Amino acid sequence: MAGDFELEIKLSGFETEAQPTSGNSLFKMTIVSPNAESIELTTNADEAEALKEAAALTDDVDMSIAIASGEEYKAQGRVMFDNYNAGTGKSTVNLMPNNALEGWQKF
Repeated sequence: MAGDFELEIKLSGFETEAQPTSGNSLFKMTIVSPNAESIELTTNADEAEALKEAAALTDDVDMSIAIASGEEYKAQGRVMFDNYNAGTGKSTVNLMPNNALEGWQKF
């Protein structure tokens, strides 16, 4: 399915926050999930139903995305189906890789 979205690929996989103390600062590292969010797809009602079914699965699914430069990325994870607008023929989904450290792998 074709669609528009903004993909930010975080290479480190972590956000680091400094917490000041009376001595040296402490650093808190949090794993950041490299989700592809608010992907707007051109779909018909049958394709929207397939997205709804994929979002209801309790197992990971294979996902891939291609960006404008021609690079392609893949991951295994979950699909979150936000909505389908029959008037515009658009569906909105979020793709969430199951491994936050590996995230989207270029292929």
